[in-house]
Amino acid sequence: MILRELTDEFTPMDVAERLLEAIRQPHDLAGCQVACGASIGIAVYPQDGEQVDDLISKADHAMYEVKKSGRNGCQYFTQSMQERSEQRHSLYLRLQAALANDGLSVEYQPVVDLRSGRATRCEALVRWYDEQGRQIPTGEFIAMAEETSLVNAIDLFVLEKAADGVEALSNRLGWPLGLAVNLSPRLFLSTESALNQWLELALQVARRVPLTVEITERILIEDPERVHQVLDRLKQHGATIAIDDFGTGYSSLSYLTQLPLDYLKIDRSFVENMTTSRPAQMLVDTIFSLARNLGLELVAEGVETPEQLASLRDKGCDYVQGYLLARPMGEAQLEQWLRRR
Repeated sequence: MILRELTDEFTPMDVAERLLEAIRQPHDLAGCQVACGASIGIAVYPQDGEQVDDLISKADHAMYEVKKSGRNGCQYFTQSMQERSEQRHSLYLRLQAALANDGLSVEYQPVVDLRSGRATRCEALVRWYDEQGRQIPTGEFIAMAEETSLVNAIDLFVLEKAADGVEALSNRLGWPLGLAVNLSPRLFLSTESALNQWLELALQVARRVPLTVEITERILIEDPERVHQVLDRLKQHGATIAIDDFGTGYSSLSYLTQLPLDYLKIDRSFVENMTTSRPAQMLVDTIFSLARNLGLELVAEGVETPEQLASLRDKGCDYVQGYLLARPMGEAQLEQWLRRR
């Protein structure tokens, strides 16, 4: 929409809010009341640009800011939006190059069985180090990758690379070490071929090493039927399934009885506060009770203090992982850690 002969700087926002109000009015579609929302970005001539393409691009940036902050609103373009957009595009191109040129690596964090004291499996985590050897924060580039198809390539890379590493390590150790990998929610929103490519690789891996696939609760609201089919196939081929970051996402618990689950992973935010906060401790106790009643095993992540470990052991937690026991490490360091332990 083009607004001409603006009387003042507030006019575009005024018009946008009136548009939103009109769009929000419910409409009758074959007897069903339907209401819509909209995200509106605003760029103003000449301060935001003098060419049509510039103005449209900057209004587009502003619109995506509205989407990221919850949708159904309006926002003026600011220079900081442009800078963030350029930074994200640069990060995207660098990550694309890293994937194509072996610039990513995999590190492993042991998961320790509290009953035996042994590390029965390890979680594979993607890492990216720049040319100077500085680690690029994982949350930063994964968040960007999840908005694009790059996360599909990362999931495939981690699964294949980690499977090779863990299989070779198991052969050297003389006993089977399990592998846990994360499955991105984005993959369930991708094409059928992309999901099938990952699934076929996962089924091959499950024949080579004990495989645990970790999913988040967020996946369950995207396409429950599709999720169920994928998890069933994984289970049929010997993989185990864990819900990661349990308690921080999906509000319905009905999926716990409907899906073929094996583990609940207690989110690190609950573990962090369980020895200092009564509400957090009560929440952890509730998760323990829920898991026991459903016949599921518990994994506590983010264990960083002896007090947390002692409390989890007293509660009967099955598995733990965290910096107190071991930080994520490369394959050679993991082998040394396992032999020492």
